[in-house]
Parts: sequence; structure tokens; C-alpha cells
Amino acid sequence: ASAMTPAGPGFALVQGTNDSSIVSKCSAARHGYFNDPFLSRVVEKQHRRAPLINRGYAIRYHAVTYALERFLEWRGRAAPDRACQVLNLGAGFDTLAFRMLASGPAGVVAFDVDFPEVMTNKGRLIEQDDTLRRFASRPEYRRVAADLRNLLVVERELAAAGCDFSLPTFVLSEVVLPYVFPLAAADGVVSWVAQRFQHCTMAAYEQLHVRTPFGGVLMRHFDRIRSPLCSPTTYPTQDAQIARYLKCGFQGAACVDMVHLSTVTAGEILARWADLEPFDEFEEWHLKCAHYGLVVGTTGDCSAVGWSFLPPATAGWPPQAPVDPLFVPATVAGAPDVRRFGHCAAPLPDGRVAVFGGFGVGFDLAAGRLDPQSTHQ
Repeated sequence: ASAMTPAGPGFALVQGTNDSSIVSKCSAARHGYFNDPFLSRVVEKQHRRAPLINRGYAIRYHAVTYALERFLEWRGRAAPDRACQVLNLGAGFDTLAFRMLASGPAGVVAFDVDFPEVMTNKGRLIEQDDTLRRFASRPEYRRVAADLRNLLVVERELAAAGCDFSLPTFVLSEVVLPYVFPLAAADGVVSWVAQRFQHCTMAAYEQLHVRTPFGGVLMRHFDRIRSPLCSPTTYPTQDAQIARYLKCGFQGAACVDMVHLSTVTAGEILARWADLEPFDEFEEWHLKCAHYGLVVGTTGDCSAVGWSFLPPATAGWPPQAPVDPLFVPATVAGAPDVRRFGHCAAPLPDGRVAVFGGFGVGFDLAAGRLDPQSTHQ
């Protein structure tokens, strides 16, 4: 994703988030988390990322792909002969358009939208690679150079590229809106999409719960690299994101964090990931998934897509069978409560509870890995 903050460091520094992101996606693809034969063609110098980062970008890929496939499945059922469009806002060097064109859904036109400088650099990479050039030369692919903070120019350039605002359209914002300052400009993008596209599904992948201790770590990270986030502090929860999209004019909205989405849609995928490389950072992985979400807003005919975030195979989720959870009263000497998750617990014969592992807030109020094992009365 790329964007620029008028009061921040400017285009070059925030474009670095695009460069870092595409390298990380390439690392995840090289290690088998997902298949994208185009990423290595837009990354001039590849780097191996840590397993936790690979997983983070893999679940991000899954969320975006899941949303797009739901839109295309709906279109295939409801209007198989009707053309549709996919807009990638702040696309950077992302290869979603090429993957989609290679998979062959007929009648889909893909638009990559980003700053003129980014689109120029992407065009240079495309011209250097025969495979990319072949796909980019197809009439179904369009590059649009425009600043998302100037929606008049965005709309003008999209129209010049052949965008039809009456067609069913999937609009993707993959960690783009959080970088757009001021907040009114970011909300303006959401409102413009809702009001301008008659039949639209907008999917946004971005940060959630930035006011928690781990959320504070996220915010400080982006401040440190001089790419601060704006909208996540105003819309930090799933309910706040849903209210935002409805306020901006979408007829329907839904939001899910990556913990839930991976649980109900990616069971087989997660099992396969376990065999790809050594991994033991499960508490950190859970934290990361809990702090990123997929927001979906719909207008017009696209409101019929339905966003329960449940694939047909798991329509009965959650299971209705009786569940007998373990509830054991416990007190901790010297502490008001035990705030820990991702751990295991078991009752002992003498009335104590054995707790092993976990991640949470310690006695010093800092988030981190807690003592490996302990017992509580």
C-alpha cells in the first residue's frame, strides 16, 4: 500500500511501506504459504522474512483473496454474463490484478490506482519482464495514476481509463486508508466509493484495537518508521468500523478480525502452514491476528453477497452440540486478576489451577509473554 501524509514525511518514506510489504509478500510466497508467481517479478532484491512475518502476510493474502472470491462467486451466480470491475486503491506493486487475469474469470477488468510516481515505477518493472508485459498489455488491465486525496482527479482518471461506475465493482483497500491524512480525507474515500459506485463491494484490510498494549506497539512501530497511522485511532474496534462504513453511505457493512476469519475459513490452510517452517510464536501470532481486520461495505446489488464470513461448508458454525467448558474459581495472591490468553490450564486435586504459557498483561502492566507455568489457588 502507498499513501502520503501532507503533514508527515512525504511520499518517499510512505512509499517505503509498499516496498517493504511487497518484499514480505514475496518471502511468504517463496516459502509456500500461497501461490503467486508474479511477486518475484516485481521484487528486485528478495529477502527472507521471519516465520511470524510470513504468517502475517499469508493471513493478509487469505483475507483479501477470500473477500474477492466471495464477490466473484456472487457475480458468477447472480450475473454470469455481466461485466464487473476490480479496483485496487493504493495498489503499489501488488500483483493481484495479474493473479486474477491469469486465473481466467471472464469479463473482469482490473484497475491499479496509486500515485503517478508509483505507477511509473511499476510500469518500469512491467516493461522489464516479458510475462508481466504480456498481462499488462491485455485490455482487461488498466493502470491509473492519481492521488487518493484528490477524488476529482481519481474519478476523472478512472473514467478516462474506461471505468464504468454502474457495473458491479470490487474495491480493495489493503492497509491504505490508515495512512491517509487527515481523517476527513480517508473518510472521503470511503464515502466516494459508496456514493459513486452503484453496485459495490469495498473490502479494507487494516489495523484494529490500537488502544490495547499491543496496539500501542503497532502504533509506535509506524511512528518510528515515520509512517504514522490516522484512522485506526478513531475507528479502533469492529463496531466502530461498521458504523464508519454505514455513516459513509454503505447499505451494509461487516467486520471480522483475523482470529475469527482464520478459524472459520482457513482450517486446512493453517494445518498446511504448520509443515512449511519451524514456528513456535503462537501467542504473538494470536495477538497479531486479533489486531488486524477485514472490513466489508456493500451497495446496490452487491448487498446480496452476504458477509457472515462463513463458507458454505461451515454454515452451521458455531457448532450447536453441548459444550462443557471448564470454569474453576481462582484467586491470585497479590494481584487483582489474571489477564492471560493463549495458555493452557488444568485443575489440580488440591483445588489449585495449573497454568502454562500464555500472553497478556503482567504485573507491570506491560504486554508480553508471561511466566511459563504457575499455579493459582
